[in-house]
Amino acid sequence: MFPPVFDAQIYRSLHADISHLQDADLLHHFLTFGLNGGRIAGAVSSRQEFISLIPSGKKSLEIGPFNRPILTGENVFFADILSTQDLFMRAQEIGLDTSTIPEITWVLSDGTLRSVDQTFDCVLSSHNIEHQVDLVHHLNEVANLINSDGYYFLIIPDSRFCFDHFLRPSTIADVLDAHYSGRKKHTLKSVIEHRALTTHNDSTQHWDGNHGSATVDPMRVASAISEFEANSEHGIDVHAWQFTPESFERIVQPLFDLHLIPFGIERIYPTVRNDIEFFAILKKMPS
Repeated sequence: MFPPVFDAQIYRSLHADISHLQDADLLHHFLTFGLNGGRIAGAVSSRQEFISLIPSGKKSLEIGPFNRPILTGENVFFADILSTQDLFMRAQEIGLDTSTIPEITWVLSDGTLRSVDQTFDCVLSSHNIEHQVDLVHHLNEVANLINSDGYYFLIIPDSRFCFDHFLRPSTIADVLDAHYSGRKKHTLKSVIEHRALTTHNDSTQHWDGNHGSATVDPMRVASAISEFEANSEHGIDVHAWQFTPESFERIVQPLFDLHLIPFGIERIYPTVRNDIEFFAILKKMPS
């Protein structure tokens, strides 16, 4: 149903230096060099191409659109932590376009999806999953909203090419620790990392090897601690997880194998050169 991650014909046509290779050698080249080099290897290499995979006319939910909804159509619904009016006010405050704010059907005031009372064929989130406090809980909440054989489409920042560059990719142990400890708010560790240990967010510079400084500023650390303490009741919205395409697969697949989530991996389209994000499609498997 969905294009493969690697297509030898596309790979050959786009890269003249290896166009003479046979299909098997092209695949070897991609896995050995092209993948980490960000070479385009298939029909899905951009956000637009990825979004085009979501079947039109299907009942869909987009989580967290703010003022830049990705999906359109009469069968598309939106959920966000703020209401339409609050999103409008927030966009005005920070100078963003308010004309594109969609109508929010469900307000996720507690940060969960429990208020959503319908089911969908597809759910989409963009740069959202890395903010979830309990990843296992979030994936199960989404699964509960998806009809049998439906899909969760995810656009995910690649930590190597965003401000998370100096933070190590999250592991299955990190994810399970958050879940089994019943975590409800972001930890001091995550707040310090997000506020004090991040760098610039220019993906092109990261691809060129210019990652900024990894020096720790004690003042930024102290500020993060103060912010954490001042918001101890409600918590702070920060990145809880750092993903690469490979680390994301190493987390989701074991969660499925352990019967902790009902999602199998349908596709993970890798980050291409100068881009900041990769794309994943999770399929809800029969129980």
